[in-house]
This record gives sequence, structure tokens and C-alpha cells, in this order.
Amino acid sequence: VRGVQGVQNVMHYLGMVELANHVVAQPTLYERTRWQRVPRGQGGFFFPELPLGATVEEGTRMGLVVDPVTDEEHVIISRHAGKIIGMSLPQPVLSGNPLFHLGMEPN
Repeated sequence: VRGVQGVQNVMHYLGMVELANHVVAQPTLYERTRWQRVPRGQGGFFFPELPLGATVEEGTRMGLVVDPVTDEEHVIISRHAGKIIGMSLPQPVLSGNPLFHLGMEPN
């Protein structure tokens, strides 16, 4: 929740304003999550290609890591299906650094 709607939700919660037809969104709880990390030997500059909240399938292209010395590009492919519930911003990354945190629906 962002912007004016977020402020209105807080004010409603505190009893400061009454909102007509106000519906509180229920949070999604994930019992299983997985981290997508930088593969061994593929560090460099990370460039995400999907936004926070995106749903991915196994095999979805999620981002790119570019080695600044060799200009070699390493495509980050999702190893699991799920929803992106956390992610790194564009930055230099090393092998094993977390890139995407996926919430996984129960089977």
C-alpha cells in the first residue's frame, strides 16, 4: 500500500477517519520460500528484470549479472515457481549473494 491510500488506511485504523466500503486486504503468508542466489563464479553487476511482486514459473528469466572485467553476461533463471517477495537492488554482487526471495504456493 502506497501513497494516499496507505495514509488513509493508517488513519482509518487509528479511528481518525471513517472510510466507506473499506476492505482490509488480507496478507499472503508463505510457509515455504526459496532464495535465488548468484551462481558460483558468476559475480558482477546485478540488473533485475522483474519487479517486486511478480509471479514467476520455473525457467523464467529474472535478471542479469554482468562481469565488469570480461563483459560476460550471466542470465539469472528461476529454479522455482513462486512470487517475488524480496529482491536485491541493482548492485555489485558476489557468488552466493541473494538476488530474489520467492514465496512458494503450497502444492
